Amino acid sequence: MLRETPDNLLALVKKVFAEVDEDFPFVRYIKPTPGAEETLKAIKKAGGRVGVVTHDLASAACQHFRALGWEELVDAVVGLDVCSLRKPAPDPILKACALLGVSPKGGVVLGDTAMDLQAGRAAGCRATLGVLTGLGKHEELRPLADAVFTGSEGVELCIKKWARLESNQGPHAYQACALTT
Repeated sequence: MLRETPDNLLALVKKVFAEVDEDFPFVRYIKPTPGAEETLKAIKKAGGRVGVVTHDLASAACQHFRALGWEELVDAVVGLDVCSLRKPAPDPILKACALLGVSPKGGVVLGDTAMDLQAGRAAGCRATLGVLTGLGKHEELRPLADAVFTGSEGVELCIKKWARLESNQGPHAYQACALTT
């Protein structure tokens, strides 16, 4: 009978992920969600900071961002190697906000699953925005979101509107989830 502890299992998962990331030529296959880069640029242009929370390892996500040329667009990455708790727990969002140096009350969560939005709500974020670019369906996201967008265009308009309304209140943190497929 196996007597694995949660810590031992997590270490094993991290090891397997690291080996796959090291050996697999993901750069040839990575495809960003349409509009993701434009959304990140809009957030940065509006004075926001971007933290990405992923169920992958942060180190793997950083490799993906480097391959896409997005290193300057992402300020913090929280994965299983940074925070062992997963969404919908608020902990990964809280960790991202801490890394960005902002209160969750100033943060906006952009997510494509109910778990993303639940985590943002549980963390006490200012807003949760659903985007229909991933696995989530409108009927799943709507009860948890302040707004649901079919693509990144609506998110960009929302960001620009907030930037105009709050230009004198300092930078805000934005958390983006599931940017790559």
